[in-house]
Formats: sequence, structure tokens, C-alpha cells
Amino acid sequence: MSEAAHWAYVAAAYAAGLIIVGALVIHAVLDARAQRRTLARLEAPPPPRGARAGTPRTPASPTPAAGSTEARP
Repeated sequence: MSEAAHWAYVAAAYAAGLIIVGALVIHAVLDARAQRRTLARLEAPPPPRGARAGTPRTPASPTPAAGSTEARP
């Protein structure tokens, strides 16, 4: 193996190592953010019973009794 080929191999090995380490760092940062969001969601108080996420809390409109001929508003 010539001197130039040796240094090309060393440079390629370092580049591959840096790519792998960079991917691990990015993965760790994204995982930490996801864990923080999950922990915040778990520590938050539970929503009111029957509530769905993202829907405003409005009073329920009265519905006519079953079999009634009364029109709905």
C-alpha cells in the first residue's frame, strides 16, 4: 500500500467515524426532546372527562327525547 493510499484510507475512516458519531448525537438530541415532551404530557393534569384534544369546551345543546317530533335547532 502506497503512502497516498494509506492516508486516503485513514481520511475515509475518520470521515466514516465522524458521520457515525454525528448520527448518534442527532439521535440523542431528538430522543431527549421526545422524552421531555412525553414527560410534560404525563405530568399535565388529565383533561375533563369526555373531552377530546383540540376541541373547545362548549355547553352541550339540548337534544330532544327519543321518538320526539320536536325539530332540532
